[in-house]
Amino acid sequence: MKLEWIGWVATAFFASSYFFKQPNALRKVQAGAALLWVIYGLIIHAFPVVVANLVVASVALYSSFGGATKPKFDSESPAPQDRLQSWN
Repeated sequence: MKLEWIGWVATAFFASSYFFKQPNALRKVQAGAALLWVIYGLIIHAFPVVVANLVVASVALYSSFGGATKPKFDSESPAPQDRLQSWN
């Protein structure tokens, strides 16, 4: 049974993720592609493919669901450029 199409679909998903403007959407599509690669790796018994893509999918999902937070600046602290100028 030829199942290499799963690898090609995963490649297409991953490549298409770069066309998404929203970082969250990009990460979710990349996570989906990585999960397809995991399935493909299991089918062809390629342990490195499975492990590498489990890591990619985990990090992508973690960061897309709020695991990675953006640095926050409050309105009273100077902007980063102002901080650099104060060092001079």
